[in-house]
Parts: sequence; structure tokens; C-alpha cells
Amino acid sequence: MSCPQNLYPISTGMYVGKDENGKPVQFKGIPAYREYLAKLAAGGHPCPDVSMSVIPAEFKTEVTPFTGFLEFKPANPHQQAMYSAMSPYWVGWTETEAAFGRDLNKSLSR
Repeated sequence: MSCPQNLYPISTGMYVGKDENGKPVQFKGIPAYREYLAKLAAGGHPCPDVSMSVIPAEFKTEVTPFTGFLEFKPANPHQQAMYSAMSPYWVGWTETEAAFGRDLNKSLSR
């Protein structure tokens, strides 16, 4: 048993990731993941909790030459990262669907 290096939701209640040796690990929910961490810590091998992704404070802004085309940028890049399935900080489809049900999409673009 070794520390998971990352953890991603793949369906409701199922999480997968890779350990430090590159082997896949899967958990049926965050409580099962935390129980796994507790067993490792009890065996003298504490691991950091990677279940909550930390969204970086700043995103790299790429400067492109003016082309005359309108470019869209998120009004709130931190919030956009949470609800974009292409982002490594995505919170999952259920949270995204609920956010868009609250008309979040109107506040995400300029």
C-alpha cells in the first residue's frame, strides 16, 4: 500500500487515481478513501489527503497578438475551473449541473 498521488471522481460515489508507484487505485466514495489513509497512517506511513484539489491563485495568461476576433475570457477563472470538465480542478458533473441550474453560466463569461 502506498500514498495516492491524485484522485478523480468518475461517477457518483466512485473515485480513481494512481499511487506513487503508478498503480491505479479506486475507492467507493471519500469515506472509503479516508479510511484507506487512516490505515496507512496507523501503519506508520502517513499520506497527504489529495481528495480536495486546490485551485491555484493565479492562472497563466497567454498574450496573443490582436487578430480582430473577439476572445472570450472567464469573468471568474477560479469558479470556471471548478465547473469545466476539461479542468483538473473540476468538481464533477452533479455539482456542475446544479450550478448551471442556478444560472451560473451567465456569470462565467464577459
